[in-house]
Parts: sequence; structure tokens; C-alpha cells
Amino acid sequence: MNPPGSYPFRLTENGWRGFILSLSVAILLFSVWCLSQGITTIFMHLYYFPIVLVAYRYRWKGFGLATFLALVYLALVIAYDYGQAEVILGALYRFFVFVGIAAVIAYLSDQLAKIQANLQESAELNDRYLSLA
Repeated sequence: MNPPGSYPFRLTENGWRGFILSLSVAILLFSVWCLSQGITTIFMHLYYFPIVLVAYRYRWKGFGLATFLALVYLALVIAYDYGQAEVILGALYRFFVFVGIAAVIAYLSDQLAKIQANLQESAELNDRYLSLA
């Protein structure tokens, strides 16, 4: 049995990059297929997966990629549904939602990393004091 807090499966940095990249590419290809079939709803919710993962894993560096994914989504909708103002306005709204969610997750992830670093520093300081005593 694994001790609490340990995970039997951990992704390496290249594993994270490959997973997020392959997920993003799969979602983009699925988006192109959906839009080419005239499907303008439901599929866009899949964008939350890579956006949340990249914003959580890479914090503010990932925010740029999340914004890029949101822009690609918006560009695809405009390209496939040019002239349908209601669909494009919906896509523009979702673009801002995607970017907003990425910003919130990047901020919270950054705050979490700072808190964890402070806790680690505090634990090390406690250990030093105990070793001196």
C-alpha cells in the first residue's frame, strides 16, 4: 500500500507536455469535424480540459497557451460560421469565459505554490530549531 500523499503514477514534464498537446490537438481536430458537420454546440465544453490543465500545471506561463486555445476556438467558429452573428457572439462569449477561467486557475495555482513553499520553508526552519535544541 502506498503511504498517504504518494502517487503510484506520476507524469514527467515531457509526459505532461505530451498529454496536454495531444489532448489539445484531439480537441481541435474534433472541433473542426463538428463545425464542418454544422454542429455548433456541446463540443466547445471539451476545451475546458486542456485550458484547466495548462493553467493549473504551468500557472501564468500556461495562461498564454490557454488564451491561444481560446483564440483558435474563436477563429474556427468564425471561419466555419461566417455570417451567423448569433453563433459568433456565442463563441466570443465563450472565449472570454475560457480566458477568465484560465486566469482564475493560474492565479489560484500560483497562490497554492506560494503557500506550499512557505509551508516547506517553515517545516525546514522547525527542523533546524529542533536539531539545535
